[in-house]
Amino acid sequence: MSDVVPSQALQDSVATLVAAGSILSPATNKFRLVKSAFTPSPATVPADYTVADFTGSAALVTATVAVYTDPTTGLQEIRPAPPVGGLKWSPTDATNLPQTIYGFVFTDTTAATVIGSALLPTPIVLTAAGQLIDIGAPVFRLPLNPLGP
Repeated sequence: MSDVVPSQALQDSVATLVAAGSILSPATNKFRLVKSAFTPSPATVPADYTVADFTGSAALVTATVAVYTDPTTGLQEIRPAPPVGGLKWSPTDATNLPQTIYGFVFTDTTAATVIGSALLPTPIVLTAAGQLIDIGAPVFRLPLNPLGP
């Protein structure tokens, strides 16, 4: 049997198919802060981390998901759009503070499936109401040729 070389059209459609598939569902996928040390990997599952629980740490829902190709790297990018106001969290009182935030996870609506995860450049220790964590606009980068060498 011969290996089939996937066409560019097929390769280009992979991220689009992923973005349109059931795992990525705008208005239901959520970003959640993580308060335990963890190592992000393709195998990360909810048992690998503990979500933040300060007042104001509720999960934030994505608005839309867009797919692009980066012309300089050749990577396909999946960009979940932040909700209005951005991906920002701020304690509203001192409940459960201090709390160290190590990173974040991007999950399905029930938090049963981890779609992606990342560490902050350095952990952030929240000690008082009014402090802010802003994770910006996370991007998933996928090779254009995930099906072949």
